[in-house]
Amino acid sequence: MLVITLSWFSRLVHLIEDHDKFVVAFFTVVLAAATILLFVATVMLWKVTGRAIETAEKTTLTIEAAYVFAGIGGSGPVIDARTGLRWVDPQSGKPVTMLSASAVNYGRTAGQISTIEWGVCLASKLPPVGSALAYRRKVDVGWTIAPGKRNELRLPIMAVSTLKRAHVFYGRVHFTDLVRRRRGISEFMHHLWPDGSFRAVEGRDAYAKTYFLDEMF
Repeated sequence: MLVITLSWFSRLVHLIEDHDKFVVAFFTVVLAAATILLFVATVMLWKVTGRAIETAEKTTLTIEAAYVFAGIGGSGPVIDARTGLRWVDPQSGKPVTMLSASAVNYGRTAGQISTIEWGVCLASKLPPVGSALAYRRKVDVGWTIAPGKRNELRLPIMAVSTLKRAHVFYGRVHFTDLVRRRRGISEFMHHLWPDGSFRAVEGRDAYAKTYFLDEMF
């Protein structure tokens, strides 16, 4: 067995010596091909890693962003602090109800509220779904809103006491998500009954709707 092995090894040595240029060229081609494959694999890995990092960054921004929801927090009967009784308009003799707009940031980072718009109309005059609402009043607030329900911000808007028919109290809050640098709007819409009670308008942003504008700055 040793003689056969040495014989084959001797023949291989002679073959390489006789075709040394071919062997060198062959291994040069193999090395070049391996180098090209390594380069392609490196580029593909770089692209995959880049996409993974980009996706992770977008996910982080989405999770950490500010999500502001508008509402009517603070709306309700006006209570006399001295007597604890509901305050009554001395002229009309009817209880007074305060209308307020509010905002809560359910995100993880602070947002900025620039403007609050609102309107009040008869329930029978409410435009149909898909029609534009007329926000007849507006106020610039410039609030910075921290995350969390406890940091709810409220703006008393108007007091009413002489409603004879059902009305609708609606509005929207313009805010900015500072993390993603995107502007958004949150809307609310509630029935206001003559007795001063509220109820979300069924099928019309019953509690609140929040959406981001396509515009980025």
